[in-house]
Amino acid sequence: MRLKLTVVFRYNYSRDDEELYKELMDIANELIPHVMKAVSSGHSAYSILRDPECFAHLLRLYDGICQWEEGSVMPVLHIGWARPLVNTIAKFDADVRSQLVIDALDQNSDDEAVSIQAR
Repeated sequence: MRLKLTVVFRYNYSRDDEELYKELMDIANELIPHVMKAVSSGHSAYSILRDPECFAHLLRLYDGICQWEEGSVMPVLHIGWARPLVNTIAKFDADVRSQLVIDALDQNSDDEAVSIQAR
């Protein structure tokens, strides 16, 4: 899935991408918050909320959505994206968030614009 999204995020959003937009919005604003709510309650011995790699994947998803919007004629992100993002990020403890290394890469590189790695 990561490879497919990485390819999608290299393009600019257009009207032809409405179905993809809806899918990404459902994932980011409904599926992810639902999973976060489910794993943050109860007596689970292991939680994705304590996993810095999970947090890194989450940030890569949102970074990719931002890349998809860059240079686009039509805006993609709006307050409907921001609220679930902030709520989801806030569920990760500060010690988990502090374990990430985020590096901006060379603009001329074929790699992703940002490297997000767990320590």
